[in-house]
Order: sequence, then C-alpha cells, then structure tokens
Amino acid sequence: MNKKKLPVKYPLITSYPEHANLFAVLQNNESSLTWILNNYIQIYTESDNPLRPFFYRHFNFDTCPYTDYKKIGRDLVSKKWSHFVEFVIDALEMGYYIFLYLDTFFINASPNYNRVHFEHPTLIWGYDSIKETVDIADFYKNFKYTFTYDSFKNIGQAYESTPNIWPIFWASRYVGHDDVILYKYREDCDYIFNIDLVVSLLQDFIFSRNTYEKLGSYESQYFRSRKCTFGINIYDNIISYLKDSKMQIKFIL
Repeated sequence: MNKKKLPVKYPLITSYPEHANLFAVLQNNESSLTWILNNYIQIYTESDNPLRPFFYRHFNFDTCPYTDYKKIGRDLVSKKWSHFVEFVIDALEMGYYIFLYLDTFFINASPNYNRVHFEHPTLIWGYDSIKETVDIADFYKNFKYTFTYDSFKNIGQAYESTPNIWPIFWASRYVGHDDVILYKYREDCDYIFNIDLVVSLLQDFIFSRNTYEKLGSYESQYFRSRKCTFGINIYDNIISYLKDSKMQIKFIL
C-alpha cells in the first residue's frame, strides 16, 4: 500500500503524552470510557516540582485491557530494519500505533526544531509513501497536543538521534524510553466498571495515600524515595510553592 492512516481522536486528557497518546486511540470506541473513568482518579506530584501533577498510574499501556501492547527494544529495531521508516510502515500495515521517544530537534512542527535536542514521547499513526511523510502527534503548536506530519528524512533523523539506552532506570524500565511500543485496539475487551476500585482510589485521593504502595513493586519504592505527595494534599503543596516563588521574586526585585 502507498499509505495508511489509523484512526485517532483528540484526547480527553493531554497531560502527559503517556496518557494523551493512549487516549487518542482508546476514544475511537466509546466502550473504553468505562475503563478510563475507573482509573483516572488519583493524582500525585513529585517533591522537586509540585506544579507538575501526574495521574496514577504514570504509564498505563501495559495495564489497559483495551489494547494489545508490545515492547520492542530500540536496539533490536535498529538491527533488523535498515531504516526506521521501514519499521514504521510494517507496523502500521499490521494495524499497530507506535509510541516512542523522538528527538524534537528534527521535528518541523516542534518549538525545538533546529534549536534544542530534546527527546519526547511521540505517537505515530500513519504514513504516505508517495508524499514520503509520517503522521505524528505530540505537543507541537504552542506546546499543545497536535496531530501533524513530517518527512521520512526528519523522522529517521529524530529516531537515530535518540539514544537506545537511557541512563535513568525509571525512564528506561517504566516509561519506555529504551523501547518502541506497539499497540492496537482490542475489540473483544469486556471490561466491567469496578465500583470498589473507584471507592479505593477516591479514599486514597481524599486521605492523600500513596496508591503505589499497594503494588508492592519497585514503583512503590521509587515514589517513596521521590517523597511524592498524593491526592488532595497536592493543592496545599502547589499553593505553598507559589507563595514561596512569589516571595523569592519580590526579594530578587
């Protein structure tokens, strides 16, 4: 085929790309709203920057029952495909969306274009071999989530410029920095709304409990070490941070 464009919808949540890129696919089917409403309740912030609240969990590709999800090492992709765009075309032809980090220095629509080397999660959802373009989504125009496209050449450079191995364990293991993630929508999912989960997450939110502690995994250790604040208490942290910043600005002036 000369081109392929998988369906996308503008996501309900655009902070952060891990969620926006998943929602852009899920929202093609209304039945996925059940899972979304069941899971997007708890929020948290890290101690060093309370102005950046995240949803629990930070990365949901592997837990969402509405997607077929596969992780492939960037090193394997580079070894088996002579050019990254060839891999893109093969994956899209099989119906897979692609989530991966690209160097936005080479992305024409990015504010970082030809200015700053900065790797950022990107959704690839289509291609056109006649125009030699790849359809992508990320925070581009005015740093807002945008569906756009770029040339085969730029996409290839953006991929090659991104390191295969990231030195930060959390980023490489849990956020997929070292991987190319493939996923497609599962029509056969029969997820049932879980009211007990809603109650549990709402309680964690109200009492500002670390929901990751329930997992008993490395994630719970990581977020404990980061001294994260969970639930409703993040707003006190934000107010305190803004007041301190205001005082610092007054002192400097």
